[in-house]
Amino acid sequence: MYGRSLGTAVASYTAARHPVAGLILESPFTSAAAMARHLYPFLPRLGLRLSLDNLGHVRLVRCPVLLLHGTADRLAPTAMGMAVAAAAASPVEVVLIHGAGHNDTYEVGGREYRDKVWAFVGRP
Repeated sequence: MYGRSLGTAVASYTAARHPVAGLILESPFTSAAAMARHLYPFLPRLGLRLSLDNLGHVRLVRCPVLLLHGTADRLAPTAMGMAVAAAAASPVEVVLIHGAGHNDTYEVGGREYRDKVWAFVGRP
């Protein structure tokens, strides 16, 4: 199961409720509420109906997790990815892509990114 950015909430939700062999989360955030506070700190707290709670979901995941995150991600800060990793109930491998932002982890990570993903999914 793979999710990137907003898709990490769908992937973690699915992996928490269905058996999957592994979960790859790229540039995850902790929750929709935390993202709203991060991106729009000047607005009052909004009552979001859609929680998109990666922290809650990963606590229920029972498969290995590979988490990839750029160290220069200003949209979903690296600290959010690390919080998701810390909340996981399953073993997590964290790969920090130095200098990568939110949308260029694959390009900046290059061979290291590809090697980590292929190793995780079992491709030689």
